[in-house]
Amino acid sequence: MNYPALLSFFCGFVSLSLEILWVRLYGFTMMSTPAAFGFVLMAYLVGIALGARLGGKACRENPDSSRLWRRVIWTLLLSAVLALVMPFVFAWGNSQWWRNPLVDFVWIALVSSVLAYIFPIAHHLGAGPSSGKQGQRFAWVYTSNVLGAALGPLIVGYVLLNFLSLQQAFVLLTVLHLAAIGFFYCSQKNWSFRLPIVAGTVFMGLLLGLISQRFDPHSLIQKVTSN
Repeated sequence: MNYPALLSFFCGFVSLSLEILWVRLYGFTMMSTPAAFGFVLMAYLVGIALGARLGGKACRENPDSSRLWRRVIWTLLLSAVLALVMPFVFAWGNSQWWRNPLVDFVWIALVSSVLAYIFPIAHHLGAGPSSGKQGQRFAWVYTSNVLGAALGPLIVGYVLLNFLSLQQAFVLLTVLHLAAIGFFYCSQKNWSFRLPIVAGTVFMGLLLGLISQRFDPHSLIQKVTSN
């Protein structure tokens, strides 16, 4: 199985899905969807550039595939935390005296930079010197990323948000992060504790889903619009 291509697909899908959710969230804050789209897009592009640069540097410094996969797992975990926490931090900070567009820009760029950090690693793992059929694997990594980036906004914008609130959509993407952590950790045959890690990610995903049901699914938007 081409795990680097699957990782590339996941990064594209979730990154662009989160962008759509942030456009919605920032649009509610600014009461302007066009302005929110331009602002979030600019922050996202800056974050992607910075994250990709750092990811490329990580590949040059530690080209060992096992170490890079460990970086991927930890980065996915960080991205999961940010996907869940940052929207609520954003809503809380909306009423603080220090809140300004520069802070918003940094927050959104931070979210996008984390997943962008993974893409150069996925490229290195999938199309590195040790890989057979390098050109073909190289194409699979990029094609998978483009496909994920195209499907993410379509599924989230046209399907998911018709059934879930913005808050629930952030939670669902966090659960997808946990599923990805378990899947890619399990893909490393020589790593220890694979079963406990997979069981732990499943448990955390179920627990997060159950806890989210105890809260008003529209509390995030209410917090933003009431300030």
